[in-house]
Amino acid sequence: MVLQYGYQRCKKCGEQLQSEVYYKWCKQCQKNYLKADFINWTSGNERIDDFIQEMQLKFDYKSFLFEWIPYNQFNDIKEMDKGGLTTVYSAIWKNGPLYYDVYKWRRNSNKKVALKYFCNSHITNEFLNEVRNFLNFL
Repeated sequence: MVLQYGYQRCKKCGEQLQSEVYYKWCKQCQKNYLKADFINWTSGNERIDDFIQEMQLKFDYKSFLFEWIPYNQFNDIKEMDKGGLTTVYSAIWKNGPLYYDVYKWRRNSNKKVALKYFCNSHITNEFLNEVRNFLNFL
């Protein structure tokens, strides 16, 4: 009898689970979950929506999970720094970011975050590429 250690399969879709992390998770099921949610949100800007969806589908356990967060998800918004065309605020994110905990996605509620507001600016390809490069650096 030969047993292969470390190669477990997802009970839902049959794909190999990601074994590099403490809690094993299914990358394919995560992608399917995110794709199914695409119709439930919009930033109001097709270019931003496409960017967020692209980044979501590249997600793995080593990266940040991109989400569109509606403004009504933030409490206690306070200006921290104002300069030029941008303003930085602190806020409390009601639902909080997603994290994976023992075979289940959960949220870290009431998380303090920083928000950056771009006054009168247009989202350009150069800006989105800068964000991509920053995320690849992390």
